[in-house]
Amino acid sequence: MRIYVIGWETGQPVRTLDVFMPEKSSIDIGLAVASTLTERGVTWSLEDLAQVCECSTEAIRQLEKRALVKLRRALKRERA
Repeated sequence: MRIYVIGWETGQPVRTLDVFMPEKSSIDIGLAVASTLTERGVTWSLEDLAQVCECSTEAIRQLEKRALVKLRRALKRERA
């Protein structure tokens, strides 16, 4: 996985790091980076997230499905 270190003032990559990670770790880090660097209200397509996370769009879709199930369960518990 290639990680880009972004300069705060320029917003441009100042350094890249090549790191080997299992696919799950790659997805977790990719999503964390995407959510941290994205301004509020901006949406990402499955293809864009898959590219950032270096995985398939199917892996992102499955992750989204599992996350929605967890959110629904949490809402159900909160209402009960």
